[in-house]
Amino acid sequence: TVEDNGSGAANSPVSITIQFTVTAPAAEPQIAVNTTNIAVSFPQGQDAASVTFQVWNGGTGTLHYKLVEYSSNYGLSPTTGSSTGSADKQTHTLTFTTSGMPAGIQTRTFTVEDNGSGAVNSPQTVTIEFNVNPVIHNPFTAYNDLSWSAGQPSVNITRISAWNMNGLVNSGELVDHESGAGVGVMLTVRTASSYHSAWQAQGADAAAGTDADDVFGGVVGLAGLVSGGDMAFIFSGLNPSNRYEVALFGNRDEPSYTGRLASFTISDVAAFANRSSAGTILHTQCMTNDTTELCTGYNTGNGRVARFGDIDPGPDGCIAVSMTSTTGGRYVNGIRLRTVQPDGTDVVRAPAGDVDGDAIPDAWEADQFAGSDGSSASPWDDPDNDGLDNMAEYVAGTAPTDGASCFAVGVTLSDGHPVVAFRALAAEGAGYEGRTRHYALETCALAEGAWTAVPGYEDITAAGQLVQYQVQGSAGGFYRARVWLNP
Repeated sequence: TVEDNGSGAANSPVSITIQFTVTAPAAEPQIAVNTTNIAVSFPQGQDAASVTFQVWNGGTGTLHYKLVEYSSNYGLSPTTGSSTGSADKQTHTLTFTTSGMPAGIQTRTFTVEDNGSGAVNSPQTVTIEFNVNPVIHNPFTAYNDLSWSAGQPSVNITRISAWNMNGLVNSGELVDHESGAGVGVMLTVRTASSYHSAWQAQGADAAAGTDADDVFGGVVGLAGLVSGGDMAFIFSGLNPSNRYEVALFGNRDEPSYTGRLASFTISDVAAFANRSSAGTILHTQCMTNDTTELCTGYNTGNGRVARFGDIDPGPDGCIAVSMTSTTGGRYVNGIRLRTVQPDGTDVVRAPAGDVDGDAIPDAWEADQFAGSDGSSASPWDDPDNDGLDNMAEYVAGTAPTDGASCFAVGVTLSDGHPVVAFRALAAEGAGYEGRTRHYALETCALAEGAWTAVPGYEDITAAGQLVQYQVQGSAGGFYRARVWLNP
């Protein structure tokens, strides 16, 4: 009102009316998706298992949207949808046509786009990562004793050496240690010197807990060795589609011979990764880190091995490893060759009690999948969508149907220093009979790129303990943990 203030206005008061027109804001729907990265893992030659994802309106009003495909390797169903909010999530299914995909990691995309409702964040892109696992043909683990003698372990191992006396030969077919069957791979041992011999009275097994003990312990008797001139160990008949790992151990077992070193060099391969024991010295001859130097004069306590993994033998199906020395350290006791996954991890062999032949024990599948024999659960399925397929969950000891159950490494601070930690789960329960779980903590410097084991953390036998490592100094870096099962 407007009112008189003592002047006697005859029309006081005068009212003024204010009219407010309140209009509702325009609806602003927004596309929300529960994931923008979908990972599927499957064997080469098969179609990946279908997966689901959800779309909803993260804004106001009603969202109308469509799914747009860009590849024949997948199909989306349904291809359209509507949502009024987070309580109205729409589920879509991705099916795959991947049997013709080559091995390796490939990506495809699709988009979620507005369909006439004015979504302000359209389009949203979703990436599909296909991890196509090559089929491991005829997986095996083969051991060779270069200087076998009576009384030493002899079950399902070969005795190929640089000489042909006392039952030893210098060329022969390797056998699978588990089955005793020939694997179709020939090992030939050659020497550049007329002087070479096998000494059954020299050498010794490596100390318990060492890398060599983990590789050879209880399978090959390392007392006894071959020595003399430079040598070459040639593997032929390998499948070019497979990936392999070869490990060699040398030990004269003479404490006064710590200055006797040997160099092991890999050649005639398309690719490899040097995974030799911590404490060995790596050199480059023709390919990066193709040579491992270690003390072979006295290697009992250290138990170090020259090990080359992720080996692509190339189209000729051959691997050659030479052994040289300028300090009198030409000693070799034992060799192991095995197939590995492309990332260097173990090929998990199908144990007894695996009716569906998927390399995961039936007992574990029955325990984890509510009494099923697991025949409908592929090793490459990821039912809880946590990025780990069933095979990885079995190896890591996590639950395949619980996305919150996963193997992870954490970092905390203690007295100003980062502490890297993870829980080492013992291999116990259904499906783990006779097996042990092992871990390794590895580090990679920021400026480099090669992962190396943290000393003292190369092979940790799990017993449910909390593994902790306090990082010292100011240098930054990356840390990761690997897990595997033995046998």
